[in-house]
Amino acid sequence: MSISHQDFLDELNREVEWLKNGATSYRAKTAELSLIVARQTESFELFSNKESTLKLVSEFLLDIDSEREKDIAKMLHTIYATLELEMTTPEDVKKMLFERKKKRNEKLTLASNI
Repeated sequence: MSISHQDFLDELNREVEWLKNGATSYRAKTAELSLIVARQTESFELFSNKESTLKLVSEFLLDIDSEREKDIAKMLHTIYATLELEMTTPEDVKKMLFERKKKRNEKLTLASNI
């Protein structure tokens, strides 16, 4: 199973919206530029490799500095890797991790009330 075009864009849109509310203007702009690149890309499998992602970003966005290019490429690659991990993680493992997180949060809540 592969990551759908819409799933990738939805996740990236969530990132853009989240960064609009409290992130630095640099990070918010990086997310917006990432979305521009993603919308122009037909195959998200290119984002599975850091080098191909950086090459793609530099081809689409000609007038930005190399540090911004790297940041955009990193964001696109990270979102791809996260979605791929979510898709390939078995349901029983997801459930186990959710339960561990839930227990850990309960302990932290109790400790913070002391």
